[in-house]
Amino acid sequence: MWVQRMRSKISGYLVLSVLIAALAPALTAAAEPMQTSEISKVLAGTTFSGSNTQLNGSAFFSGEGAILNGNNHFGGAFTQTPVTLDDNKGFSAYAQITSNSSSSFQTYNRDGGFAFVLQTNGKNLGISPTNLNFGYGGILHSIAVVVDVENNRIKLMKNGDTGSVLASEPISSSYLISTTPETKHLWVEYDGSELSVRLAATTSRPETADLTLSIDLSDGILNGNSVYAGFTASSHLSSCGEIAYHKLNKFYFDSKIAPITPATNTYVQVLTAVNNVTVPADGAYLVGDSLDFSVKYNAAITVTGTPLLPITIGSNLVNASYVSGSGTNTLLYRYVVQAGDSDLDGISVGASLSLNGGSLKDPNNDNVSLVLNNVGSTTGVNVEKSKPTVTTTTVSAIATTTATAGGNVTAAGGDAVTERGVVYATNTNPTLSDSKLIVIGTTGSYTAALTGLTQGTTYYVRAYATNAVGTSYGSEVSFTTNAELPSVTTTAVTEVTSTTATAGGNVTADGGGVVTERGVVYSTTSDPNVDDANILEVTGTTGSYTAALIELTPGTTYYVRAYATNAVGTSYGSEVS
Repeated sequence: MWVQRMRSKISGYLVLSVLIAALAPALTAAAEPMQTSEISKVLAGTTFSGSNTQLNGSAFFSGEGAILNGNNHFGGAFTQTPVTLDDNKGFSAYAQITSNSSSSFQTYNRDGGFAFVLQTNGKNLGISPTNLNFGYGGILHSIAVVVDVENNRIKLMKNGDTGSVLASEPISSSYLISTTPETKHLWVEYDGSELSVRLAATTSRPETADLTLSIDLSDGILNGNSVYAGFTASSHLSSCGEIAYHKLNKFYFDSKIAPITPATNTYVQVLTAVNNVTVPADGAYLVGDSLDFSVKYNAAITVTGTPLLPITIGSNLVNASYVSGSGTNTLLYRYVVQAGDSDLDGISVGASLSLNGGSLKDPNNDNVSLVLNNVGSTTGVNVEKSKPTVTTTTVSAIATTTATAGGNVTAAGGDAVTERGVVYATNTNPTLSDSKLIVIGTTGSYTAALTGLTQGTTYYVRAYATNAVGTSYGSEVSFTTNAELPSVTTTAVTEVTSTTATAGGNVTADGGGVVTERGVVYSTTSDPNVDDANILEVTGTTGSYTAALIELTPGTTYYVRAYATNAVGTSYGSEVS
């Protein structure tokens, strides 16, 4: 025996499509439980590779399908890997099944039929009681749509309880399953609140459902979003004589509400689609803030290039650019709010993504749908104008009474800049109420010449910019103007005797720095200074002062100068003798 696997390219659907050769066609062939075959597609972020269809009980592969119930009359087929549903548990399923019923059912009453099953606990077959219960009995945390071929009814059951039927409807006379094998088509769809079932003799999906039921699959039924999808089936025991059998030919499953309309012998290609779009949280977004959008697909997506997600801010169409997520089912797109953006009643998201020269591929390397489904509400996502963004530049060209300051308006804040410049003061954090210099312009760099400063004084400067929203300031910088030598004059010498005299001076300005020393220097040679002459230091800083010269040499000429020292240096008054 050998198995040939066939891969079909169906975007967005799970397809059981298996081709088996060299198997005895008789239904009495030896069963091989737990066989596996390959599922051809990716669903809801689950990657199927290798052997991914699990056959339970007496199920076996045959031709282009799988016999669900073999000699033991009790079997099933499930996805080897779970499928992830959204929180509302919505899904769409389609199956093509060839079935017959046994002419002996009225005598033996063995619950013959098949069931479409979603279960969260595993890929299990039901228990095998006296009545085989469609192979479904005992499967906990599950929902089943049962096609009872013995009684020609469609039934809805949950949690493996075949004794409690949630809903039941007779099969239309047009679609009755007879003792002659016939191929039927089954659709099961759930939108998060209502489950509907359709059965037909052709691939045309009936407009009207055969059975509908309002039901919450999250309420004590499916205990998670990760499910195994498949079928179970049962028929009479061999002692009953004739056998009802059920052959699964095709199975489509999609983890979203998208009714499936297959054509005969043709797999329908449906693009892998966006499940939902998560939008930024409600709030006010300003220039420089990020607007992030998470686009969730029903399969892992490979991204090349930089696809775009269109958004409208006010009347302007802009684009959020792809950021990350390739190889997963959730892609991140981001837009950074720019100057001029404003929308006070909520941004809006466009209908479709733009590839922008890139690509979005599903795991079969097929293109995916670009339509943005189930986009979150953006009515509370506002983009507001803000104050301008401005920086303060370093002060340069510092002199005793002048300096050059400046700034750079890097963003207008969504409205026109009406004024810019610098403010400065000898106190910290200067504002418009302090000294200011206005510089013509809006955005960009600028400089301002500060004049009339006090020498040797520390100033604090901030650039500023104003728009209709308000005024913003750059960071504070400080500088100190340069100081000069003190200004000092020498007074005339008085009270001259043979050995004494009185000299003095007047420090009229400290030069912008603190006077650390003052006095007179004198010598018998001209131009005396603090390095080579006699020094008489007089305490004080500015103002007039006198110094008593003593122990002079009689009959000798002396030269005198007043002096004063600050951080810059020492200055001298004129010389007197």
